[in-house]
Amino acid sequence: MRRYLPRFQPDAFEQNFKLVEAVERIANRHGASVAQLTIAWVRRQGAIPFPRSTKVERFVENRQDLPLTEQDLDEIQTLLQILPVAGERYGGQHEKLLYLQAQGQKES
Repeated sequence: MRRYLPRFQPDAFEQNFKLVEAVERIANRHGASVAQLTIAWVRRQGAIPFPRSTKVERFVENRQDLPLTEQDLDEIQTLLQILPVAGERYGGQHEKLLYLQAQGQKES
């Protein structure tokens, strides 16, 4: 399925993987997983993440708190500006249908 999504096309994947590697370096500095870092970042944005897991180890890992400094947040924000996510999430008709449904409209 992923091979058909715009974000996983070769050029977009290569660009997006640079962001993954940069985020991984920040997580490693904190002795944390990428999942822990991203969950902490989402929390600091004022959202409540609901990570899914099929493994107890991942559930325990995901619920651990990772305090982020303002410097961490600035670094992540800078990364997102320098290395923006490439490719639409779903692409084409799928993307269009998603937004129509969110707005309560029907496809024309």
